[in-house]
Amino acid sequence: MKLSRAAGLACLLSLSICLQSQTPPGSQPEAATQTSASPVLKVTTRLVQVNVLVHDHHGQPIGDLSKDDFTVTDQGKPQRISIFSVEAAAAVPKTGTQPTVIPSNQFSNRFSQRDDMPTSATVILLDFTNTKFTDQVYAKQQVVKFLAQIQPEDRVALYQLTSSGFRVIHDFTNNPSALLASIAQAMPGIDLRMLGSEFDPANTGTDALDNSIDYANQRYANFQIRNRVIDTCLSLKVLADHLAGLPGRKSLVWVSGGFPMFIGYGDPEAQINMAKLAPNVDQEILTDYVEDASRALNNASVAVYPVDARGLLGLPMADASKNVKIVHGRLPSSMTHVDNSHTDTMQYVADLTGGKAFYNSNDIKGAIRKAIDDSAVTYTLGFYTSEENWDDRYHKIKVKVKRSGAEVRAKKGYFAERQQNLTDRDLTLRIRDAIWSPLDAAGVGLLASIVPSPTVPSASRILLKVSSSDISFVQDQGVYKANVDVLFATINKRGGVRPPDQRSTLNLQLKPDTYTRVMSEGLSAGRDVGVSPETESIKVIVLDRGTGQLGSVTIPVTKKDVSSKTLAAAGTGL
Repeated sequence: MKLSRAAGLACLLSLSICLQSQTPPGSQPEAATQTSASPVLKVTTRLVQVNVLVHDHHGQPIGDLSKDDFTVTDQGKPQRISIFSVEAAAAVPKTGTQPTVIPSNQFSNRFSQRDDMPTSATVILLDFTNTKFTDQVYAKQQVVKFLAQIQPEDRVALYQLTSSGFRVIHDFTNNPSALLASIAQAMPGIDLRMLGSEFDPANTGTDALDNSIDYANQRYANFQIRNRVIDTCLSLKVLADHLAGLPGRKSLVWVSGGFPMFIGYGDPEAQINMAKLAPNVDQEILTDYVEDASRALNNASVAVYPVDARGLLGLPMADASKNVKIVHGRLPSSMTHVDNSHTDTMQYVADLTGGKAFYNSNDIKGAIRKAIDDSAVTYTLGFYTSEENWDDRYHKIKVKVKRSGAEVRAKKGYFAERQQNLTDRDLTLRIRDAIWSPLDAAGVGLLASIVPSPTVPSASRILLKVSSSDISFVQDQGVYKANVDVLFATINKRGGVRPPDQRSTLNLQLKPDTYTRVMSEGLSAGRDVGVSPETESIKVIVLDRGTGQLGSVTIPVTKKDVSSKTLAAAGTGL
């Protein structure tokens, strides 16, 4: 049953005490002081934060460093460290203490709502899109062995990437039983794009025919590789948005067969033959997609630890199943050399994000353990840089410590993106991506609750709490202004999405005393949302139109969340 427009707008915006501001003291950048002569608030600096790991020559973390032990350069220029903190992996909660538990009808896109959440956490991503079936089976076995031995201080989430999309196997927990039960549902599968990405050279006995077949196969393989790279990089960006709201350093253990960053730059002999057949053979460099994903991961403080699911790599000539073509008594070079294009990609992503790549080893379980232990002690350094230095270029960062023999690992740099003037199309695309994303975005902190609508049939009432510190207010003539879009989409039990009927834009114009109260107490809004017996969940999206920052939270709908009048009228339950 569809709500009327008037009923759908019930429970409009109210400014009330509903959410504590999450802005830490002293975290705001320098800003021009408001006076009667200069009423417009103007931010003149922007903060760059770097998570740093320091180990001794035995590989053990060093945890006794101070701010004065570090130096940071940006494009070779020394920077003043304005923010400094050190965090150790969370210990087991003390006996007798109980973490705060969110009520069963409340849902948040911010992990920090939970008191038992550590300052660092790990996502294990089983990438079945870029991994052969036999390697998937072995990788899953290794992950199962690791999960059976996780430590109480570990916080691990399991995600999976398949040909059908991105899915959450289990979100963050330290319960091995729950994780093992969930991973049992992550079944290996065959991705046709993976099968089409490789082919054996033709061996018909006729060189001209072989070249024609190889050319057609290579064109098809290039097409499939490109699709895999683009889809994987988009998934990594979605994952970054999901993890952005989790404080501290996050580790992404990417268990994958990997992919190349270069298309059409393979075996030199094959390239020569291909060029003779078709001088305009497809060649493409895909680093832009990889760097775009790495930029999103860097912004969310996610370090990537690629783990090669292929294990120990041997020479291709050892594979008896290959249809090898011998020319003039010689094997092709592709059969006598190990292809490092996939591991080069893994190393590149690890370097860009401050992680570490693990490859050419059968100990996948041990690699995951090392990736988690790597973040046992994390230093966070922050420096402010003027707006003019944000020039849409990649800035190299160098972090050093004043201690002999110490190994320092941090991201190599950051992309200094200028503040963009977002168009309506840009904002609409961000909303669309958030609606269809399987993970909630955390750019704007949200806490939502669901109850039966007391006034509207066939509806649940969603009460929404928005972190006001994540909304960009502009001061204009003594009034603080912001434009915020709030949308509600419903998802049915088959995974289908009914887009929002309308977009409610909240044009906030707050006087100074109201603004002060809102920044300390928060914003709230609510709406009655129509549901049907097929409704499985409601997704709420909040978009700051000024910056494009976005938050979303998915709320499961159960029978108890809908008015009893609805059930009686429909004659069925949800």
